[in-house]
Amino acid sequence: MLQRFGRTGRERAGFVHVLLAEEREEFNLEKARLTYKEVQRAISRGDNLEFYSDVKRLLPDHIKPLPLERIMEIKPYVREETSK
Repeated sequence: MLQRFGRTGRERAGFVHVLLAEEREEFNLEKARLTYKEVQRAISRGDNLEFYSDVKRLLPDHIKPLPLERIMEIKPYVREETSK
């Protein structure tokens, strides 16, 4: 069984260590990597994306949202020590 692993959204660099059984799990990991690359390629190309025009609008017609660009200050995360 192959589970998701990664470091998405982390501020610091890091490593992921994977312990695999020979052959079957190695094959599954490589297959998952190739599938991931294919999906990312398809998303970036965008030629296979299909948008549906028959979906009802979620917001009422009188509400017209506008994008707002802001610079956000992100404070470093400090982990609190917990007693065990």
